[in-house]
Amino acid sequence: MVHVIGRNEPTGSPLLQMVKTSDKFRENAQNCLQLAEEATNAQAALRYKRMAQAWSALATEQDWLDGVSDTE
Repeated sequence: MVHVIGRNEPTGSPLLQMVKTSDKFRENAQNCLQLAEEATNAQAALRYKRMAQAWSALATEQDWLDGVSDTE
C-alpha cells in the first residue's frame, strides 16, 4: 500500500488516502487505452495499446506480490 495525498488536499493536510499500487497501474493502463482511441495514426494507437498491456501486467504482478488473489 502507498499513502497518497488526495489531489484536492493541501500538501500539509493530515488526511491521507490509501491507494493500492496495482490500482494506480490499472489507472495508467486505462489512460493508455484512452490515448490509443484518440491517437491520430495506427502506429501511435498500437504503441499506447502495448503500453496499456504492460501496465495491466504490472498490476497483476503487483497484486501477486501483495498477496492479493483474483477472487478478492
